[in-house]
Amino acid sequence: MVVLALLAGLLAGAAGLAVALGIDITHPPLQLMPPTQAGELLAPTAAARVAAAAATLIGVLVVWPQQLIGGTLMLIGALGMALTFEFQPDAAIPVLLSALAAFLAVYSKLRVPHAHF
Repeated sequence: MVVLALLAGLLAGAAGLAVALGIDITHPPLQLMPPTQAGELLAPTAAARVAAAAATLIGVLVVWPQQLIGGTLMLIGALGMALTFEFQPDAAIPVLLSALAAFLAVYSKLRVPHAHF
């Protein structure tokens, strides 16, 4: 379960960074959509997008030894991406993957062990 959370979080963080940097992830030939100005990547909204994706990736780094902390960071990343990506259609992929990874990480920590048959 933790491995699935790790993989989903890794995919979510990578997809979130791609969306934050303007790479179209919905079509097979990945096209880089250049920003209109060079300073656009330093704008507060762009920095918040990158920070939300980075929170998910930091959660991936922490999820193996500390499932609750990693799951919480991935959930913060999902919420941050949902709020900063402004309802773009391609933003649903990293948001849902990050939320799924957070659920799997927390569930793997909180589940009650059953008797093995």
